Amino acid sequence: MRIEELEEINHEEWDRFVKTHKEGRFCHLIGYRDVIKNTYGYKDSYWIAKNRDKIIGIFPSFIKKTLFGNRIISQPFTEYGGPLFKVCSVEKLLLLKEKIKEVLKEYKLPFLEIHGGFGIPRPLMSQVFVEKALHKCAVLKLTTSKDIWKNVDYSVRKAIQKAERSELKCYKKVDEETILHKFYPLYLLSMKRFGTPPHPEEFYLNFYKYLGKNMKLFLIDFKGKTISALLGFTTGKRIHIISIASNNKYWDMRPNDLAHWEFVKWGCKNGYKVFDFGPVRYEGQMRYKKKWGCGLYDYPFYYICRKHLSMPIKGGASCSMKLAILWKKMIPLKLGALIGQYIRREIGR
Repeated sequence: MRIEELEEINHEEWDRFVKTHKEGRFCHLIGYRDVIKNTYGYKDSYWIAKNRDKIIGIFPSFIKKTLFGNRIISQPFTEYGGPLFKVCSVEKLLLLKEKIKEVLKEYKLPFLEIHGGFGIPRPLMSQVFVEKALHKCAVLKLTTSKDIWKNVDYSVRKAIQKAERSELKCYKKVDEETILHKFYPLYLLSMKRFGTPPHPEEFYLNFYKYLGKNMKLFLIDFKGKTISALLGFTTGKRIHIISIASNNKYWDMRPNDLAHWEFVKWGCKNGYKVFDFGPVRYEGQMRYKKKWGCGLYDYPFYYICRKHLSMPIKGGASCSMKLAILWKKMIPLKLGALIGQYIRREIGR
């Protein structure tokens, strides 16, 4: 096995590898690299493991040099990342580790940070990388919509039935106009409510440009007004939702529950096997996602440090909480839309 830098000639083979790997996600695809490069200007560091000129493993990452710290991230602006191998071993990961250390040394970066790292069995990852346990992630195994309906909590069924009686219209549509005029205004409202700097419009337009075939957007309208939008991506047999944006004035009608249910039904109908609800960071998220019948799995970060373990590995929870409080109280909606992208670029989340 040898590890070498990704070249354009290997792009199609790279994407085929991701789509056929059971842990391949949209953030592993080449299109995601193009989204990040063209939105935030990060330098990509993509590597392939080859055996007899055939790809047997991949590693996507970006070099982040900002005021909030320098590092390699796999992957920024998403919950997931890390290497994918068809068949992995400690020896293969050690070869990858040496390549990563070369990059750390070349760019004078203190460490690599991997989000999730589910592409490699956890016992192997923890032998080669430094593991930091964080929280859980919630995954729903898809079968048939009929079976899932039986297994979801009664409160979920009740919420969906209420939404269906409330003259709400759900439909799937993704194009530039829908992103700009239906999804993005709701997204800004939601980010303000969460106390989180928003991504710029360009971020989502680049998703449509480079990953349009994988991008799915379910919208809920009430009397011609869009009140909720659920954004997700497909890769192989997996659906991964990344953003639920909504107008809280209409929450009593339960549009968010309806959007999730319609997306789940669509996934079942179209042969998808996994519906990834993403990380569970607090009790409210856990309660909501467990009601859908999700299984909860450990969600770690993994690290490689350039110089032993002299650098303390810290999570960003404290910093994120302070930023959220500041954002909610002091940043007007329009100003947030203008400066959010600069803050996002600095923190890489």
